[in-house]
Amino acid sequence: DPILVDDNTNNNTAKLIDVQDEYDRTKRTVYSSEKLWFRIIRRKYSWLNLPGNEKDHSTLTLNAASFAYYFRPKPWLRTEIDKRIRNSIPSDLNPDRTLGVPIRRSDKCHGHNITGSAKGELDCPDLPTYMEGVRKFLEFDPLIENVIVTSEDKSACDEFLELLGKEFPRLRVVLNVGDVQQGTGSGS
Repeated sequence: DPILVDDNTNNNTAKLIDVQDEYDRTKRTVYSSEKLWFRIIRRKYSWLNLPGNEKDHSTLTLNAASFAYYFRPKPWLRTEIDKRIRNSIPSDLNPDRTLGVPIRRSDKCHGHNITGSAKGELDCPDLPTYMEGVRKFLEFDPLIENVIVTSEDKSACDEFLELLGKEFPRLRVVLNVGDVQQGTGSGS
């Protein structure tokens, strides 16, 4: 049935005629064709009845909260994640004195020969270039005590750890215990 806004005896619809008219999400809203105008609805989430105002609830914040809720891990997976984190990260690790070195190899690099993967996206730096980055960072912040090293390529990770041990033996190396290092960043 068509909505006759002019005969709104139930007061369950709203007709926005002018840009100053307020948008009420509790009512079915019909936009007027009497005037051409457009405005952004400021309180997009007013129907949620969240405390605060529109500055407290950005689209990004609400989307992040939705993802966190809908994609929260099952209890068994939370237990496994917690176990791996506890096995990987020392309890005395100070994040302010920790450097992360994610080494990307395999299918990310131009010239790879991994069957079933897309072409590489970039020229991956060699391991001495990563070492130079660590060296420069340590010059900038000599209080660094830990280095977290990650890579999908076990051989690159092993080679880098050997270089790191020779050049910076005082640094504690932190690895992801249980990482399968599948040799490709591809999901297949």
